[in-house]
Amino acid sequence: MKLKRHLFIAAALTGTLVLAGCDNGDDTEQATQNEASSQTEQAAQNGASSQTEQQASQTLQGKLEFSATETPLPEEAEVTVSLKDVAEANDPTVITETTVTPKNGEPVEFALDYDASAVTASHAHILQATLHDGDGNLHWSTKQRHTVEIGPDAEQGPITLVLEPVTSGPSGDESLQEAQQDMLEPEKDSGEATSEAASQSMEEIDEKATEMQAPTTSEADTTTAQ
Repeated sequence: MKLKRHLFIAAALTGTLVLAGCDNGDDTEQATQNEASSQTEQAAQNGASSQTEQQASQTLQGKLEFSATETPLPEEAEVTVSLKDVAEANDPTVITETTVTPKNGEPVEFALDYDASAVTASHAHILQATLHDGDGNLHWSTKQRHTVEIGPDAEQGPITLVLEPVTSGPSGDESLQEAQQDMLEPEKDSGEATSEAASQSMEEIDEKATEMQAPTTSEADTTTAQ
């Protein structure tokens, strides 16, 4: 009887250990599955976050060129490339800027990042580049209007900005202001320009017709004498 009792106890203990081992194994497997699931979910969240950031951040790329290669650039020169909202021509808004260091007047590439969620895609936007020396004095600037498409769905290709020397002194400042004003003003529609040209032509024709119809002084005197 004692032997049977010992055997029964041993069997019971063995069964308990086996069950305990199974429970531990199940717990370990469940923990492993939970950890893998958590890692997968975290990776998905990171991927979605990265995609959202990529859509929010856009980049304008292009090249800077200098029209007068024989004109040396000043020492410690830096070019500032600016993205501007010119919906209000008299009050343009700078969206973002970046600086580029030119090399001996040779063409140099630039990349300008902006937050697509922080702009109004329906507004008119331009790129402008200015070159200053180490003391902050302006020496070169773009003088043409460079309109760009922006926004999360924009498909703006590379753009070339051509900088021209700026004459020092009051006359140079005035010419630069006029050039910048031209950049900020909206481009005229071709139909509007054609209409203005036609109107001017008609005025010239009317003036010439009036001159041809008006009698000269001698003709007027002759008529009076008769």
